[in-house]
Amino acid sequence: MADPFHRPPLSITNEVKFPPCCRRNRVHVRIRLENVIATKHRTDPPAPPPTVRRGVDSVEVAVSILRVLHESPLPLGVTELASRAGLSPSRVHHYLVSLTRSGLLAQEPVSGLYGLGTFAVQLGLTAVDRMEMQHLSAGYLRELATLSGESAFFTVWSDQGPVTVRWEQGPRPLTVHGRLGMITPLLTSASGAIYLALHDPAAIEEVMQKELRKLPPRQRDQVEQAARARASDVLTTGVAIVEGSMQANVNAVAAPVRAASGRLIGALTLLGLAPDCTVSGDSAAARAVKRIATEFSARLGA
Repeated sequence: MADPFHRPPLSITNEVKFPPCCRRNRVHVRIRLENVIATKHRTDPPAPPPTVRRGVDSVEVAVSILRVLHESPLPLGVTELASRAGLSPSRVHHYLVSLTRSGLLAQEPVSGLYGLGTFAVQLGLTAVDRMEMQHLSAGYLRELATLSGESAFFTVWSDQGPVTVRWEQGPRPLTVHGRLGMITPLLTSASGAIYLALHDPAAIEEVMQKELRKLPPRQRDQVEQAARARASDVLTTGVAIVEGSMQANVNAVAAPVRAASGRLIGALTLLGLAPDCTVSGDSAAARAVKRIATEFSARLGA
């Protein structure tokens, strides 16, 4: 027996039956049924492809100039800088004015060449400050400063030479005060001797020649020979010692911190005033620096 309540589904092929008085509405109902069916089976159009976010062209140009100087071991003139950046010299000149005013670049007063400025170094050091190595050194520096009573600091290598990434002020007074971002001389400092002895020779040569050019010609050979002698001592004794050669009455002793591969990671340095701070090879200060640097290296897997 057929179900009296069964009704076939409405579709465009099942027309509704109307009494004769209402047949004029049949067309309208048919159209509405077609709309319902079309809506039910409608598919949304594909999403448009993501658009490239607009930036500021002048900022990107400025960054390209900074990148060229970052990659160059030496300061550059306007013409050479423009050539490497793929820009016209006149356009580069306007950017150099603003970048120099901001401190991102610095112009050498005699040669007129451009290099990275103080603010650029500070930006880089902010990133360095967040590195794990900077925080790992804190405990070892604190132990060294407490044990010796002197100040201690940790350096890593940068394009400009050894750069201080952590400083621990000791209880004894000191005529020099370290700060994050301080570039330590390669040729006249204890930490510099560590890098001169153990770091990549190509990177060392660039920084060394830059420092030598700042010296009077008659002093260059003497300074370089003394620096290489200190570096040679590092290979035999494991520490570098400086007594008043960087600054009068200031002595320093440094030791290398190495990774598991033996690669130089940084230099741990103790700094103090003579005659209270004695840094000879068999001194308590030298032994403490060497021991704590060895412990630091052991934590890194060396």
